[in-house]
Amino acid sequence: MSLKLGFTPRGDDEYALTYLQQNGKKGQPPSTDPASARFGQWPFWDKESLYFISRTGLGERESLRLRLYLDKFDNEVDTFTDASYSVLRTSGPGSVSTGRSIYEDRTFGGSIELESRRFPGNTVRLIAQYKRDQHEETDANAAIGADFSDTLRTFAVEDAVSVGDGTTLSIGFSHHALDPDRVYKSGAGPTYSLPGRQTANDPQFGLFHDLSPTARLYATFAEKTRLPTLKDRYSQRLNTYVENPSLRAEQARNFEVGYQGRPWGAAQAEFALFQNKIEDKIQSVNLNGAATCSSTNLCQQQNVGGGPHRRRGDGLRSTVGTSLELGGNATFLHLRNERNPGVRLTGIPQAKLTLFGIWRPAESLDVTAFGEQFSGRWASNTVKVGGFAVLNVKLTWRPVRNVSTEVGVTNLLDKNYQLDFGFPNPGRSLFANASYRF
Repeated sequence: MSLKLGFTPRGDDEYALTYLQQNGKKGQPPSTDPASARFGQWPFWDKESLYFISRTGLGERESLRLRLYLDKFDNEVDTFTDASYSVLRTSGPGSVSTGRSIYEDRTFGGSIELESRRFPGNTVRLIAQYKRDQHEETDANAAIGADFSDTLRTFAVEDAVSVGDGTTLSIGFSHHALDPDRVYKSGAGPTYSLPGRQTANDPQFGLFHDLSPTARLYATFAEKTRLPTLKDRYSQRLNTYVENPSLRAEQARNFEVGYQGRPWGAAQAEFALFQNKIEDKIQSVNLNGAATCSSTNLCQQQNVGGGPHRRRGDGLRSTVGTSLELGGNATFLHLRNERNPGVRLTGIPQAKLTLFGIWRPAESLDVTAFGEQFSGRWASNTVKVGGFAVLNVKLTWRPVRNVSTEVGVTNLLDKNYQLDFGFPNPGRSLFANASYRF
């Protein structure tokens, strides 16, 4: 269920309150690798969210944006001994003590942004953000097994300076502070003292030059920090992982140069070259060097080093005649782990190609085909999953104003492929959707 209430009292001022509720349940396909086969079900998988966003003009030169949110995520995972899903598994691989693990996750926070155009040729933004994450886990006897919470605070400033002749210089800086608030875990496992604060400072610079109203050249540099989440540090993933409370932040320096524009009237194009230099990359590592994680071959989230990642991305889309649109993009990535050559960087394909076509035989009818091809990727330090190509098609019909219906097929050619070892993705699948826009 989704409800949204909006209010626009004057000019560009706007206020919106959104409520979302999702109640569901789901299963989990077991691994095709016998060494790591697990049997689990989620009898409930519920999410409830409340969001408030606003924009208020403060005279002619300033505006204030406010965002507040509360997310509640409740779910239960039950572990079973075999594929009959009839007997709870209370010990051994892929299990919890009572066979049932109940989670209550809460996230709340907000941000405030002041934008000013008071100084000629400058657009200055001051931003403050606050976010608190809490994870609580109980068993079937209502005993609290784990309780973790973090608070993340961010302060940022950005200035876009018009330097004339269609050129803009963007300068920014952000400071992040992650404070662990509570670390509690019951049972016979290890106990932890409260870790210390982690901080990060991220500068960014960008130079943008408009060749024409429809063409732009740009060059950017940014330092970006990924602070480790509660899941990164403490999740045991049903007794197949070892916690790592001392996990450090992952840091990256990103350089990019590119072009965005219309090379001819009906076309849109993007070309870019990237280099990302990563330090202390956060990645899953099997402590015994096995292909998959299990209670006998435990894994852990670790800082595995890093190095330069060079990438090229090209994209082009264009209309052909009055009823056909074609497009696609290609990305090529060269990566290596200079800091720790013995550890492979996992989960990242080195080449990706996407192509699409949209045919509009009538104003109310679209036929869309979308294809993707990926090169192989390392799933662990010893196992590489192969590349694959998939094709999806759908038909969209708008019978009346504000009503849209869709029917289609994903993985039309029924390709057998996997993104992670032991977990094949769905084969050919049919879907249908209907929506009404108020």
